[in-house]
Amino acid sequence: MSRATISALERGHGNPGVQTLWSLADALGLNFAALLGDEPASALVEDAGVSVRLVERQTTPPVIETYILELPAGESRQAKPHLPGVLEHVVVLAGEMRTGPAARPQTLRAGQSMSFAADVDHIYAAGNAACRALVSVVYPEITPGTPDHDLPWPAGGPDWDAVTAILSRATVEVQNGLGVSVTTFRASPVGRISEEGLDRLRRHVEGLPASPAVRRFLVTSADPAVITLYRGSPMRDLGPRPQGLAGDLGARCWDLARQAVQRRVEGDAARLEDVARAPGTIIEAALAADVLTRAGRPTVPHGINVQAARTGRGASDGRRLLEDRIDVDACEAYDLVHPAHARRALAVAGALPSVEGLRILDVGTGPGLPLAMLRELRVPRDGGQGFHGMMGAGST
Repeated sequence: MSRATISALERGHGNPGVQTLWSLADALGLNFAALLGDEPASALVEDAGVSVRLVERQTTPPVIETYILELPAGESRQAKPHLPGVLEHVVVLAGEMRTGPAARPQTLRAGQSMSFAADVDHIYAAGNAACRALVSVVYPEITPGTPDHDLPWPAGGPDWDAVTAILSRATVEVQNGLGVSVTTFRASPVGRISEEGLDRLRRHVEGLPASPAVRRFLVTSADPAVITLYRGSPMRDLGPRPQGLAGDLGARCWDLARQAVQRRVEGDAARLEDVARAPGTIIEAALAADVLTRAGRPTVPHGINVQAARTGRGASDGRRLLEDRIDVDACEAYDLVHPAHARRALAVAGALPSVEGLRILDVGTGPGLPLAMLRELRVPRDGGQGFHGMMGAGST
């Protein structure tokens, strides 16, 4: 979405369509209904003949939003994944609609219905005639249990600074794999937290730096709590394979990166496990493991050798070398199983210019895995000198 479009909407100009509102809601970490106002029955948005009307929003757990979706003949809408755990129920009221996960949609006629997990790309498409459907979006109920942080109500500026630090740390932890982080606030012994206090907490949470990888929810039904969840932003397809990756390895890796985006295993899963676990190239093993893991079959690629963390090595006065303070084996293992780590190296390899004697300086990339992957993809198999890698600061 262009900056001019966003600026116009902020100034109250323009009439945003369905796709624009969905994109804004996704970027802001909001439910679609939050941008439609408080009068559901009158909220009608049209975009190229596609209309969405919010007819009901249930705010008690679980949150359920129900829409009337109308599509002209031959029109379709491509929907991005929702948060993990979100379900959709579609009941076709008139005409014929093809809907469901983009990888395996179904054709429904008037009176037919289907339910599906909506945390993947999904579609709604009309056939030769217009169609209308009732679409219910069911958000998962959050049951946090024991909080990760239980704080007294902030008494002043330093306490609010501590809240910022804790919530910022929760963002990092959730981005790195923690499923959910819950921070609760206890009222003082003399009474409940006032509405003014809750408003201040709400403004404080809204003022935290935004992250494309997490969403934060403020719950006030009992003790106030800030819940930080993984947002589940989908990876995008890398597009056509560039000419710089014309070899067999580049072709296989590019296909694996495409499968990882689709979150399903195409073909022989056992063969992919052999690729991931057998000695070979680092990047192909990591990509194969990524495909299997994202498809629900957690797989560790070949080459990971995690040992017990080293302790007591080197001087104790804080002047030890970096390699004495960092467990390089653990760092290497984390890099290889981190989602999209190998995809990044693949994208960089495709973007590098196709020139003889290309020289790359690897600075501060941990155990040097990105450089190793680039060499695998770009060094000629005939022993030529098409790529030179130079280890730099921070590499081992």
